[in-house]
Amino acid sequence: MSTPIAPSLDHLRILTAIVDAGSFSAAARQLDRSQPAISYGIAALEEQLGLTLFQRGKRKPILTPAGLAVLAYARRLCQLTDELTASASSLTAGLEGQFVLGVDTFFPEGQLAAALADLAESLPSVSIDVRVRSRDQVLRLVMDGQAALGVGAVDIAWPAGIEARDFGRVEIVAVVAPSHALARHVGRIPTGAVRDSLQITNRAAGDEDETRDVSINSSRLWRVGSLSLQVELLRRGLGWGYLPVHVAQGQIRAGHLMQLDPATRRRGVQPWSLMYRAAKPPGPAGRLLMERLEHHARDQEI
Repeated sequence: MSTPIAPSLDHLRILTAIVDAGSFSAAARQLDRSQPAISYGIAALEEQLGLTLFQRGKRKPILTPAGLAVLAYARRLCQLTDELTASASSLTAGLEGQFVLGVDTFFPEGQLAAALADLAESLPSVSIDVRVRSRDQVLRLVMDGQAALGVGAVDIAWPAGIEARDFGRVEIVAVVAPSHALARHVGRIPTGAVRDSLQITNRAAGDEDETRDVSINSSRLWRVGSLSLQVELLRRGLGWGYLPVHVAQGQIRAGHLMQLDPATRRRGVQPWSLMYRAAKPPGPAGRLLMERLEHHARDQEI
């Protein structure tokens, strides 16, 4: 038995056209070729693979079991080739092949997922790399050129060379488990009592070198690397901490956490910001993602 020869893409397209069109003549019209050219293409494909693809002696083209298997591969290869061609065209037109997005750890995952789904539907050839960081680390990703776009709540002056615009808002509240000692205070909680209690705060991956802590009210501090772990530790009554309202609300309704009433810094509101380097603004994918993030933020405010 001779070794099969790699088939040509053109012959694979002829195979799929025959099956989709229902006949050799219809495939010829669809591909704008002569019927002999279509028949030759299938004969050549069968010779290359050493397989019989269509049952002989039938009025309509009926695939053999081997033909069905080859058809599945043909569709996959044709689809991949079409995607490659579309991606190359997009790159020529300025569309990003890969887009790196820096996101604040407190940003609502539902809004982010909805925006990314919109992007995937409109520009399926773009590869997305989402890097979750806390607070100023998102800005650092953008400044260092590691991210084309950043989404975060930044409370420092915008550095030179950074363009930013606000959208939506993040609201932070102080919470604690009902079993915690702070939960038993009546009225406003003195600053000293808060200071003496363990505070659990979130610090996402990549923040190991961060030197500026934000919203730290306690002399005792735990830093954890994920929002979900922070919530779990708070629920267990190990300490108190700040959570975004969209996370805290569900925990409070379920009775796992309660809102604190400290004498200072009980809650805070700050806008989310979209940020990018002025010298290298986002391309089509980045601009679309910015629009969709703003859109879903508006939906949440209604």
